[in-house]
Amino acid sequence: MGKRLIVPHPRLGLEPGPRQRETKDRAPQAASEFDVLAIAVPKVGGFAARNETAHTLPDVANVVVPVVGLALMVGRCDTESKAARHARQMRAEAAASLGLARAHPSAGANATAMRFANKICIVTGGGSGIGKAASRQMASEGGCLVVADLDLASAQATVNAITAAGGTAIAAQADVGSSAAVQAVVARAVASYGKIDVIVNDAAMMKFGPIADIAEADFFATLTTNLGSVFFFSKYGVAHMGPGSAFVNVSSVHAYATSPNVVAYASSKGAIEAFTRGFALEMQSRNIRVNAVAPGSVDTPMLWNNPNVKSGVEKLEGPIGKPEDLAAAICFLASDEARFITGATLLVDGGRLAKLP
Repeated sequence: MGKRLIVPHPRLGLEPGPRQRETKDRAPQAASEFDVLAIAVPKVGGFAARNETAHTLPDVANVVVPVVGLALMVGRCDTESKAARHARQMRAEAAASLGLARAHPSAGANATAMRFANKICIVTGGGSGIGKAASRQMASEGGCLVVADLDLASAQATVNAITAAGGTAIAAQADVGSSAAVQAVVARAVASYGKIDVIVNDAAMMKFGPIADIAEADFFATLTTNLGSVFFFSKYGVAHMGPGSAFVNVSSVHAYATSPNVVAYASSKGAIEAFTRGFALEMQSRNIRVNAVAPGSVDTPMLWNNPNVKSGVEKLEGPIGKPEDLAAAICFLASDEARFITGATLLVDGGRLAKLP
C-alpha cells in the first residue's frame, strides 16, 4: 500500500495540519504511490474536521464523513431553494388565475394593472359624469366597453375618447327604464363580444317636489329609471354572465340622509341597496358578486342642476368629489380584487355622512 497524503483544498484556504506539514518535508513521489487523495474540510453542519490525535475511524472515513455532511447541507439548501421557487411560482399562478397579476416592480411605478383584460363591461349613464369616468378607467385597464346612455351623442363621445387612447368600446342608445331597450343593449353586447363580465348601473334621474305636489308620472318615472334599470339589467344580463362576474350599482348618500323634495330619488336609492343585498344572496351559488357604491357630492351635471343645491336647501359641506374618485371605487368592486366582497355598499362620500348635523 502506498503512502498517504492529505492535501488542503485550495478554495478553502486552509492551513495544513501537523501530518500535512510532515509530508511537505518529504521528497515528492509519483501520484501513483498515493492510495488516498483526501480533502481537508472545516467544521460544517455539526461534523468536525479530522481529529489528528484520536483515530476511532479509518483515515478515509474521517475525511469522507465531513465531506458527506457538507454535501448534505448543500443539498438541503438547494432543496429549500427549489421549494421557495416553487412556492413563488404557485402564488404567481394563483394570482394570475384570479386576474390579480401585477407588473414587476422593475417595470416602474407607471405600470398599469390590467384588471379588466378580456372582460366585457356594460356601463349605463356612460355619456357623462361617474359613468363616463368608470367607462374610461375600465377601458384603460383592458376592458371592452359597451357605453349606454339615453343621449347617443354623449355615449359616442365617451367611446371616441376610449378608442383614441387605444381602448375598445361601442356606444348604445338606451332608455334604461324600458325593458325592451335594456334587452337590446344586452343583445348587442353579446353579439359584439360573446359574453358579459361586468355591469355598472349608473344611469339615474331626479324629479323634485313635495310628495303632496309631485306628479304621479314623475314619481314613478324616477323609480323606473333608477330602480327599474337595475332590475332589467340584472334580469337580462345575468343570463350571459359566468362565475367571477360582477354587478356594481350606484346608490347615493340620499339612501341614508336626505332632504325635502327629493323623496322619489331617495326612495329609489334606498331600494337599490336593498336590491343589491338580496340579489347578491341569489347569486352566491353562481359566484357572481353584486355590490353598490354610495356617492356623496360629486362634480357632475346632476349635482349642479339640482334645484335644492341651487336654492341652498341642500348644503354642500365638506369636499366635493371628482367622477374619477367614484370610478376608482367602482372599478375596485368590479374587479377580482374584491372577490370576497358581495352584498355590500361602499360609501364614497368624502366623509359627508360621518359628520353630525
